[in-house]
Amino acid sequence: MSRRRESFAVQLNNQRSGPAGRRGSTYAQRLSLAEHVGTATDEVTAPFTSTFAPSEMRQLALVAHNHMKPAMKQFIETYSEILKKFRITGTQTTMKMCKSMWGEDDPAIHY
Repeated sequence: MSRRRESFAVQLNNQRSGPAGRRGSTYAQRLSLAEHVGTATDEVTAPFTSTFAPSEMRQLALVAHNHMKPAMKQFIETYSEILKKFRITGTQTTMKMCKSMWGEDDPAIHY
């Protein structure tokens, strides 16, 4: 099971408050937005039962340039519950990444 990163709100809270960001936003405003985004992400990434079997779903291709592979890995970790509901395909590197995180022999996941 993969380790879950700290939420964006926690990361932002751990930073020292600096000068106001773009468009005059204050640290409190940025923190409030981060908490809202974190809550919305938690709702979307919560485990759920799909109405359709993965074999009935459309195929989803995961593709990223090599310098974006760390971002792709984070995306897969964050949205793992949703992604597992699709038939997944992608580049060789991305598929190795998926299989290392989800396992190759899981019958619930269709590659």
